[in-house]
Amino acid sequence: DATGAIDVSELSALEGFVEQNVLNGTLYGVYRNEFGTIGLGLSENTEKSEITAQPGVVTPTKFTIADVKNDANYYKFVELNDCKAVQDESYTWWAFVGTDSIAITDRFNKAVNGDTGEMEIPANIKSMTGIVMFDGEKWVICPYAYGENKAIVAEPQPEDIVVNVAEGEIAAAVEAEKAKVAKVGNITVNLTEGVEYTLASPIVAGAGGIVINGNKSVITTSAELITLPAEPTVAANEAKAGFFEITSPIVIENVHVKAAKAIVKSKAKYLVSAININNSIIEMTAQSAVVDFSGGQMGYPTVLSVNNSTVW
Repeated sequence: DATGAIDVSELSALEGFVEQNVLNGTLYGVYRNEFGTIGLGLSENTEKSEITAQPGVVTPTKFTIADVKNDANYYKFVELNDCKAVQDESYTWWAFVGTDSIAITDRFNKAVNGDTGEMEIPANIKSMTGIVMFDGEKWVICPYAYGENKAIVAEPQPEDIVVNVAEGEIAAAVEAEKAKVAKVGNITVNLTEGVEYTLASPIVAGAGGIVINGNKSVITTSAELITLPAEPTVAANEAKAGFFEITSPIVIENVHVKAAKAIVKSKAKYLVSAININNSIIEMTAQSAVVDFSGGQMGYPTVLSVNNSTVW
């Protein structure tokens, strides 16, 4: 359970032991065998009492990989979060967070692919519950689940969304569409020709780029047009100085924007492939920046391209 446990498999050697028996007495000794397993050695006089099994809920204790590898957690039901899974040359699966790792052993057959019979682990793990133990050479976690929970929950993959805004406030329409998916990828906003829109707050990027198809419409705003959020949903690229990399471009085309504080405001350490402004008029407020990275950084080479457009 959540407080931890030790191996009672040795009890199976006692005559009459079944799952509905419980120990009742103190004639036992704790030992560790040559493989490092902690267990119980019982006297033949140890009493057993009949019990009626009742369903219950066991909540896993949350740990980091570094903290879970401790004798005090042996056989504890735990939860690890935000791991990356890799398979080494010996076909052993490992979960990694930073420089810390723990081996994944499918002791309870909770990660078996039904078609191949092989253990299959998602690359990015949102959460993994299981029993932690030491197998004599390394610390391992054995995926396990209670109730309706899954032993391994994969990190959701980004989904692209398309937002068709007939009229009114653009950012609210975008947020309503974003709420329909677990993780947002690229965002495409299609506006209607000749309509005058408002933008009360910026369009907030997900894990991908943003395309605004203006279709000769007008946007009046007192905010930034697009914001790259302070809490990125895109992974940091360690090979590129840890910048949060957005590989799809930000594109603004065929639109007249009035009174924007900035076209793009970066609130973290972002690297965007390109920012393209095409066939548009962008009216800025006084002392504003076309790309404002005062709240974060914009990595090189982020390309700013202005084609057949006026920004003033």
